[in-house]
Amino acid sequence: METRPPQDRPPEDSGSKPLELSTVNVVDLLRDVSRAAAESTSRAANKAADALLGSFNLTGKEEDKDKQPDSKGKSERSDKTEQRTGKPTDSPAEKAEASQRDGKNPPQDNTWQVESSNPKTGVDTLKIKSVQNVSAEQFRTDNHGADPTNPDKDQTYNYKTYQSKLDPGWKVEGVNKDGTIRMTKEMRIDVNHKADHTGLIESTKDVPKEFVKEIEDKLKQIPEGVRQTLEKAGYKVLVAPSVVEGLPELKGQTYRGWKANFEYSDGTQDAEKHLIVAPEKVKAEGNWEKVDRPEVVTHQFGHALDAVGKQLNGLYFSESKNFLEAYEKDFARMSDKDKKSEVGKYLSQANGGGHRETFASIFGLTTTGPENPGDKETLERMFPNTIEYMKKLISQLK
Repeated sequence: METRPPQDRPPEDSGSKPLELSTVNVVDLLRDVSRAAAESTSRAANKAADALLGSFNLTGKEEDKDKQPDSKGKSERSDKTEQRTGKPTDSPAEKAEASQRDGKNPPQDNTWQVESSNPKTGVDTLKIKSVQNVSAEQFRTDNHGADPTNPDKDQTYNYKTYQSKLDPGWKVEGVNKDGTIRMTKEMRIDVNHKADHTGLIESTKDVPKEFVKEIEDKLKQIPEGVRQTLEKAGYKVLVAPSVVEGLPELKGQTYRGWKANFEYSDGTQDAEKHLIVAPEKVKAEGNWEKVDRPEVVTHQFGHALDAVGKQLNGLYFSESKNFLEAYEKDFARMSDKDKKSEVGKYLSQANGGGHRETFASIFGLTTTGPENPGDKETLERMFPNTIEYMKKLISQLK
């Protein structure tokens, strides 16, 4: 997961070929990848991913007619549900659950599904089966020499997250034909009850409706193609009182590049959980205050978009050849003063952290604006090639 704190950033301890893009329906590609993952067909997933990533020469895909049930199929499903329950199933959530029980619409991997719906308590539980493919070498490194060719399906293993932390509790579902290890973990969140959980935004209790509306309005400023890409990739935006109330498991934890814990975070993103958290309040000098940086959620969208690449073919966008060429060209021309500045140090963290933070920062800069308004001129001066890369990428997410 990635997070952005409210205060100024301290440093962490511790002639490329032009990008040629053609129009693509990314939604179709992501849908193909999700279905391929659900069927454990790594080769099909990688084929769809290659079309999207690779050298970013993108091609559209024709809509799969079999994915849209005809009116007869819908009627048969409704009849079965009515026979079983004795009454019509009217709510989209109930229809989805009934459809899954019938086997007509099995749950998709890496997509939030309704596990339980309780209008009396006002709380619904959503569940996601996160699926990640890792190389045999990475699996062995993260799990103290475990044999990647013969993993124990009854045992749980570590998975290295987007934030480069080892996360325990992952199961091995199988070994793909390309030798990568297919790891899975089920995760859940409790959200406010509503009849229809399609769409990006969910909220938890004790969040004012006015703040939810603020987040909705901010998301409308993000390019539609990006929003659709994340939605089809299974992402949710969780509007919560604070980061640690949205993701209780983060309480007391610290995050990359910072000594502060997540109570001091005014936004975060969990790539494995496919979740962006937009908190209403954040701690500052020991006191809870309303979040006052509206562009933080855009920055988290940038991290989420970066992570979509990993979902497709095991490669974050910030690890792609085109991004790295632009990034390295910018650092090669950068002044020593800029390199040694707080921004320069933060965006050059080791182990991929600098790449991921730069991707998200430039995404924010080129869409709704940087998290810190004072960074605008600095980022434009330091990263002209990365900015051009980002503009071209975003323009093709249609």
